[in-house]
Amino acid sequence: MLAVATLGLMVNLISMRLLKAGSGQTLNVKGAYLEGWGDMLGSVGVIAAAVIIKVTGWTLADPVVAVLLGLWVLSRAWVLLQGVPEGVDTEAIRQAIHSVNGPIDVHEFHVWALASTEPVLTAHVVADQAVTTADTLRAQLTDLLHEKFDIERVTLQIEATACACCGVSKII
Repeated sequence: MLAVATLGLMVNLISMRLLKAGSGQTLNVKGAYLEGWGDMLGSVGVIAAAVIIKVTGWTLADPVVAVLLGLWVLSRAWVLLQGVPEGVDTEAIRQAIHSVNGPIDVHEFHVWALASTEPVLTAHVVADQAVTTADTLRAQLTDLLHEKFDIERVTLQIEATACACCGVSKII
């Protein structure tokens, strides 16, 4: 078992070295890099627990190491959750959307990072049909979000009234 853990440690060190260069580029590579860290620490933990048990006979070393590894992996899992990218002011984006002539309400509003740095926005926008059409409003908002906030990937659902998640649905 110790030989397998040692071989696993060597393989993980090599894979981590290969992934390190791209770990800041995309969320996928960052996730693979962190997975490599978890595997490498798992190998170190198995080796350490085996040595402790062999030398001292303290068999609780194995579950203690397992719990510590679990906590380490859990704390790193937050990196992989979709969150608002650094530097993106969601309140400023909401205000900019409302500054355009036509939106009455914005809901189901989400901004997250598609890769490590590329912001993506989805939202439902209730439009004042007396002021604008759905296509015109969608184009205006898409241009605004690109020009003012550098958000390239925008999905807008233009509605005449609040959708089913918030009320009666009528998409225009």
